[in-house]
Amino acid sequence: MIHKREVERLIKERRALYEAERQQEIQALASQQVEQEARGVQIEAEKRRLLREHAVEFRDYLPKGMFETREDYDYVMNFNKKDPPHSGVQGA
Repeated sequence: MIHKREVERLIKERRALYEAERQQEIQALASQQVEQEARGVQIEAEKRRLLREHAVEFRDYLPKGMFETREDYDYVMNFNKKDPPHSGVQGA
């Protein structure tokens, strides 16, 4: 009888440890996903900045598939060469 209770206690203890480890893994994966999404937003913003600053000059030489969105394509291809690209700096 004592042996059976001890075995049940050990099984419960192992289950608790397993569940704790599982929760830690879930939290780690969630935090990694948040970091990855934030990094993706940063990369996309930098890509757009580079497109706006430099792609207009080389628009006739850009390879197919360069633009991920129609907005980027329209901006670069319909930009007037007479006007300087938007640099985000006012009064410079």
